[in-house]
Amino acid sequence: MPPQSTSHALASGKSPTDNPAGLHTPPPADRTGVTGQENAPAQPATSVPPSKPGEVPGIPVPSAKEELPSRPPKPVPAFKSGSSEMQGPRERSTRRAVASPLPSTPGQLTVASNVPGATLTLDGRSDPSWTTPYTFTDLSPGVHTITVSKAGYNAAHQAVTVEAGAGTSINATLTPPHGEIDISTNPPGAEVLIDGKSYGPAPVRMEANAGQHTFLVRQTGRQPVEGNLVVQDQAVVQRTIDLPPTPSASSAANVTVTTQPPSAKLYVDGAPMSGKTPISFHLSPGHHTLIISADGYRPVRREIDVVADAALTVNVTLSGQ
Repeated sequence: MPPQSTSHALASGKSPTDNPAGLHTPPPADRTGVTGQENAPAQPATSVPPSKPGEVPGIPVPSAKEELPSRPPKPVPAFKSGSSEMQGPRERSTRRAVASPLPSTPGQLTVASNVPGATLTLDGRSDPSWTTPYTFTDLSPGVHTITVSKAGYNAAHQAVTVEAGAGTSINATLTPPHGEIDISTNPPGAEVLIDGKSYGPAPVRMEANAGQHTFLVRQTGRQPVEGNLVVQDQAVVQRTIDLPPTPSASSAANVTVTTQPPSAKLYVDGAPMSGKTPISFHLSPGHHTLIISADGYRPVRREIDVVADAALTVNVTLSGQ
């Protein structure tokens, strides 16, 4: 159908926008600047090309150069550490994999001791085969408690850290039960010997293994004193020893001891005399105790008083047992 003119549309009393075909006809231009005058020549109608699929007749389609208003992108919430909020399936799956660590590789522990054959206890458990030196295998990583013990020695305890896939070694030192010896002298400064070893001038304090020990205290111009003492575990043995002065040649008395039968042993104030009866020696003035003994005879005890610059003879007859 040929396009209708604008004058025909106006003559029919209809508005150009009432065109059912969606034709757009601009109003006639008024050369005098006044619109709607009848003496204005009519303009030919503009034909509208048929609409394309998807286009609505009467609605202008923007050109290729025109851009539709862009909508700003929706902000993505920031990931919060330690929270599952805003996590997709992949993120949650990854976090679950991290939260489940792989099994740890076991470690090893080798235990030795200065005294071989010591018994081992691991985390409160023991086995007859666990004696030093010994290597524990397949131990879980972490801290373990090891106890090394042996009869006659103090047990050693130690906490050991075992690392995954690594070996650890320890060497335990076992010490016998011990205490202390504390010796002072009067006058001070005397030499102190314990078990035949000199530990210097008194006072002396030293560690010693539990059990019996001998001591000797000596000083120039004084009579030596010796004896025995017993040390207990974790205890201190104290002794204060008086050293009597050595008698001078002018005041010492000469003492002679004879026995029947002869060849008896003699002890003066508990100390053995070298040699056998008959025997002569010097003693300081004062009270002394003599003990005479021989095999197959009853021992005899004699109390004597020595006078300065005097001679004393003691005769003893031994009786058979």
